[in-house]
This record gives sequence, C-alpha cells and structure tokens, in this order.
Amino acid sequence: MFKLLKNYTKDGWWAAILGPVFTIAEVFFDAYIPLVMADIIDVGIYELNGDIDYNTKKGVYMVCMALLAALCGALSGLLSSISSTKFVLNIRNAMYRKIQTFDFANIEKFPVSTIVMRLTTDMRMMRMAYVQIVRMAMRAPINLILSAYNAYKLNSGISFVFAKCI
Repeated sequence: MFKLLKNYTKDGWWAAILGPVFTIAEVFFDAYIPLVMADIIDVGIYELNGDIDYNTKKGVYMVCMALLAALCGALSGLLSSISSTKFVLNIRNAMYRKIQTFDFANIEKFPVSTIVMRLTTDMRMMRMAYVQIVRMAMRAPINLILSAYNAYKLNSGISFVFAKCI
C-alpha cells in the first residue's frame, strides 16, 4: 500500500509528509491546553492566592497555544487536500493511459458510463478517503496516548479508570 501511495503521490510528496506532521502538532497543542489550565488553577489560584500576573501570563500562553493549534489544523487540512488531489490526479492519469491502450474488443466490454464513473466519482471518493485517512490515522492514536498521559499526570488514581474504559 505504501508503495502505491509513493508511486502516485510523487509530485505531492512534500504535502503528504507535512500534512500528518501538522496534524500531530495540532494534537500536541490541543492536549497541552488542559495542563496549562490545571496549572492556572493549582498554582495561580491556590498557591499564589489568585496572582493576576501569573494567571494572565498563563492565559495568554493558553490562547497562543489554541491559535497555534488552529493554524496547524488549517495547514494540515490544506496540505492533506493538496496531497490527496495530486494522488488522485496521478491515478486518474494512469487510468486514462490504460484505457487508451484498450483494443476495440475491450472497449465494447466497458460502457462509456462505467469509464466516466471510474474517472470522476470514484476518484472523488478516493480523494475524500485519502484526506480522512491521513488526518484521522495520525490524530486518533496520538490523541489517545496524550489523553492517557494527561489523565495520569493530573490524577494517577482516576487515570486507571480511564485505562480500564479503553
């Protein structure tokens, strides 16, 4: 499968690599925000008796992380879309070249509507599947691992309940 992806994303390889990288960065930023919020509550409110400067600094830090997560998510979507478009373009071109090699006996076996369907609708479905696989195959496992880590870091007793549910 990876050989197929490599062969057909040849001119979009940079987007195929950077898309998942930005997805992973987005998940890291999203997973770290609750830890900053816990720090505001534990340190800024309880230990420092509501120190406004500390809480403001951490709040600005948290907003910056949310903005970076949004930026990484947008870049991930853009790059995944670029790589999937190039992937489908190369597959469609390969299919078109293959159809051009058919002799008349093979052309009679395949109705024109079937060939058009393969070159349009099926390619669109492959493009959408490619985007979802690139984004979700990276996001889900890393999100699970970081969520488990955050649960353990915040409260190790409750994290075992989280682990049992998994």
